[in-house]
Amino acid sequence: MEPGNFKSFLRHTVLLPIILLAVLAGALAWQVAYMTSAMELVQHTDNIAGVARQLMRSIVDMETGLRGYLLTNDTGFLQPYKTAEPQVEERFAELERTIDVDSEERDALRLVETDYRSWHIYSKQMIEWREQGKDTSGAAMNLEEKRLMDGVRLSRERLLDKVEALRDLRAKRARHATRATLAMVALLTLGVAFVLALVTKRRLVEISQVYQQHLQTEQERAEEARENREWLLTTLRSMGEGVVATDADGKVKFMNPTAERITGWTQAEAENQPVSDVLQLSDPKKRTALPDPIERVKNAGAGVERLSERLLSRRDGTVAYVDESAASIPDATGTMRGMVLVLRDVTERKRSEAALQSSERLALIGRLAATIAHEIRNPLDAVMNLTYLVKSSPALDDDVRGHVMMAEDELRRIVHITSQLLSFHREAREAVSVDVEEIMESVLALFAPKLASSRIEVKREYKSHPAVMAFPGELRQVFSNLLANAMDAVGKNGVIRVRVAPAQGYGNGSIPGVRILVADNGCGIPDTSRESLFTPFFTTKGERGTGLGLWVSRGIVEKHEGTLRLRSSQRPGRYRGTAFAIFLPQQPQNGSRAAK
Repeated sequence: MEPGNFKSFLRHTVLLPIILLAVLAGALAWQVAYMTSAMELVQHTDNIAGVARQLMRSIVDMETGLRGYLLTNDTGFLQPYKTAEPQVEERFAELERTIDVDSEERDALRLVETDYRSWHIYSKQMIEWREQGKDTSGAAMNLEEKRLMDGVRLSRERLLDKVEALRDLRAKRARHATRATLAMVALLTLGVAFVLALVTKRRLVEISQVYQQHLQTEQERAEEARENREWLLTTLRSMGEGVVATDADGKVKFMNPTAERITGWTQAEAENQPVSDVLQLSDPKKRTALPDPIERVKNAGAGVERLSERLLSRRDGTVAYVDESAASIPDATGTMRGMVLVLRDVTERKRSEAALQSSERLALIGRLAATIAHEIRNPLDAVMNLTYLVKSSPALDDDVRGHVMMAEDELRRIVHITSQLLSFHREAREAVSVDVEEIMESVLALFAPKLASSRIEVKREYKSHPAVMAFPGELRQVFSNLLANAMDAVGKNGVIRVRVAPAQGYGNGSIPGVRILVADNGCGIPDTSRESLFTPFFTTKGERGTGLGLWVSRGIVEKHEGTLRLRSSQRPGRYRGTAFAIFLPQQPQNGSRAAK
């Protein structure tokens, strides 16, 4: 159907029902107004009855107070009397306002008021006599008072009877009006439905067909839009970069899981929050805060704003390095409807770069130390020979000879240290047979000055054990990491226990080898840190640690087909501290692996 014909067809189809409904609405409004008026009259009658009952309760309160006073001469009983007295006047005034002037109810009200005035005057006179000390307990007085009060009650009952009769009449009229209204609505509705069925049946069928076609088309479009939305959301949620979308005011509307992990905010927490609160970005060099992202995107226009590395303050107070890009989301007219920001976490890359630079510096220092050690060996040999000649001279007295022997001992110590430096730098091209005890002692010799200055006691326990096939330099690196960690843990006046003994493999008693234990009595490692202890760049030492020592050590042990285990306790007592146990097989089953 053409759009013009459809509009004309729809206009004629709708016009007739509108006219019929207008007629129905007018008739219904008139009938409802009549029914409402009848219901209001019923309510008006109920109000009159309620006020009349309140009036009688107030008069009864006055009578009760009066009798109590007359019997006890206690003025406290007059309080209800005095309190109800003005209320009675208010009830009479209210009834006079609400009851029609020329009605039977108004006549009944006048009779009640007349009887009350008579009783009221008599009650005032009795109170006055009582105050003058006269006797008011006589039967004649009480009977007169009772007679007057009975008259009030009787006239009140007549008033209520009149009001109830009027209410019944008005309620009957209201019910009749309700039934008439319902009947009219039903008849008019049937009439309108009949006319509509005759006049518009064919047209409504055609409209229904057109509507069904459009509805099916819209449903297909909605399903396609839903599938596209789900596809887009799945793509965004699975991205390795963090995606944050905002509205035009910079309020966060969407965050994918990667953005939640980078910022520390969840989607529920960040929604409708200013993006500047969620993404607190600063210059990594100057450490100065950057402008609000929404303002930067507005200034950049429709293009994509690409930025270099930024420092992001996460919600938990930690910081992360991120690469950020941002772009506006325009509508069909080019007006900015929102903004999307893409974040890439480069913290691990920065740490890797820093660790690589640190490793390069350490390697350079190692080569320099080995070169220095090599260069001073020759002068040391010469000095050693000279001290030997001086010591052998018969002209020396005993004191000087003792001093020369002390100098010779210190020179031997220097020679030993230089030899250890050279052994650390030189590495075998393939695994060789090594004595684990000898390697452990060489590492302890290097740490001897620090151990002595910190007054750390080293308890050695060496048992006869077989040699193992390994790379000596790598084992020295592992032992150095474990001993350095133990010294940091115990501080001053601590104890480190070193044990080397023959053992069998964990879970496989058929593999012979050597077990090395390095234990300390330090503060222990928290439970929350143990799972991440062998993770790269995880450290409990703050800026002093790189987070690579234990990770590298475990890699070296596994390279030798060994195992590295940890036990730690923070509970005070004998077993407080940390212990690392290494098992190295005597002969790795995959020899080529250890030679790589």
